[in-house]
Amino acid sequence: MKDIISNLVASKPKHYAKIIKNHPQMMEWVRANSRFISDSVPEMVHSALHGSDDHCQHGHKKKFVNITNGFSGCGPAASCKCTRENISKSVSLTKAAYSSEQRQAINDKRSETMLSRFGVMYNSQREDIHHLWKRPKIKPEVYVKLSDHTWMHDQYMIKKRSAVDIADELGVYYSTVIDHCLKHGFQIRQRSNYSLVELSVARWLDELGISYIQGDWKTIGKELDIYIPSAQLAIEIDGLYWHSWHPNSLKIEDKTRHLDKTRLAAQQGIDLIHITDLEWTDKTNIIKSMLRSRLRLNKRINARDCSVRTVDSRSERRFLNEHHIQGYVPSKLAIGLFYGDDLLSMMSVGKSRFNGIAENELLRFCSKPGITVVGGGSRLIHTIRQTHQSLMTYCDLAKGNGRSYQQMGFAHLRDTDPGYFWTNGDLVISRFKAQRSQLSKWLQGYDPNKSESENMFAAGYRRFHDCGNRIFLLA
Repeated sequence: MKDIISNLVASKPKHYAKIIKNHPQMMEWVRANSRFISDSVPEMVHSALHGSDDHCQHGHKKKFVNITNGFSGCGPAASCKCTRENISKSVSLTKAAYSSEQRQAINDKRSETMLSRFGVMYNSQREDIHHLWKRPKIKPEVYVKLSDHTWMHDQYMIKKRSAVDIADELGVYYSTVIDHCLKHGFQIRQRSNYSLVELSVARWLDELGISYIQGDWKTIGKELDIYIPSAQLAIEIDGLYWHSWHPNSLKIEDKTRHLDKTRLAAQQGIDLIHITDLEWTDKTNIIKSMLRSRLRLNKRINARDCSVRTVDSRSERRFLNEHHIQGYVPSKLAIGLFYGDDLLSMMSVGKSRFNGIAENELLRFCSKPGITVVGGGSRLIHTIRQTHQSLMTYCDLAKGNGRSYQQMGFAHLRDTDPGYFWTNGDLVISRFKAQRSQLSKWLQGYDPNKSESENMFAAGYRRFHDCGNRIFLLA
């Protein structure tokens, strides 16, 4: 693959990046062999082909010149030791090319010029520019923060914020933050492993005034992307591409990796919510609503102050598509809690999709963003039980533990094994759509002699295992 991509870069210098980006196998090889992850395909291709890095040994980001010349430079001499060393080496080589007599003549000429122009032999003796040296190059309030060991330690070492993120907040260069971290004696991380989605979630929590630990390794012995001690809540950002599996990765498929971490967190009394990067991008408001509810930031309205009414099919579809992470699903009955004419919370019921457990299933249950109806679930269930005696439901363990269902009277039956779906990093393909009977309808290059997995892997898709479901019964 390396030779193929090298030849492609040489033969298609203007178009190779687009070709590689649209070719799943090539792009996967580039990601697997690049020493870093970037939005720039040319940078990753150069790294994969030549083993180059986008940061110097001191953690400063280099500038990418082009696919031929790669990376060059890592900041000014004032902030990066590499640059100082390179300048020093260059100066030494230049000086070595002159004799001692020539060097002395150059120094004498410099001194004469300084004396004739400014009346002193060296710049350090000039009174007219002393004020420039004393003037801070950054805003005083920013300098105070950068110089504050406690604040910097909390941001960079405890919360594990990246230097880029801190620099963005303070309005300074990335290298300025690194320079002050070095002055404080912090060990510089070579690069930030925080995804853009993780940083986005963290910034949202900052806006809410929620204290959290980013990149916590101490609490459960494995890394928690974001841990909120006050709520005993952790948030895991599962990138579709990096948390899925393909045989070409040469790694053993770990089908329980997400469930194992969820259980490990639960042993410490922590609820772990898994969010994929696609969910945060496409269903941001629903995810934020879910997290606000868990953080007890919602407006609370008592169920006894609401009326129970049937919800028509059009309103049901609209409400679920706007407020439930799985969207609308056809049902036999939908009822809701109304505060005046405002629909606040809704449940839908249909024929059970699990044979032998119960005749009917609670299909969906959700509320409007920013609203918690206290006792709402129990009141809706009480109404449903008047016509549906036996009822089952399930909870996605990636999003919760089903404790609220037990409060409504449901009994925990069992947990399922982790399920899976297919992804290419940008979209999700359900198991149903990936069945062999369905693949022939949409998968380009479908081979009827191959299995579901063989067809999907050949088409560049990856398998993503979830946390499974928790099944509940109300008999």
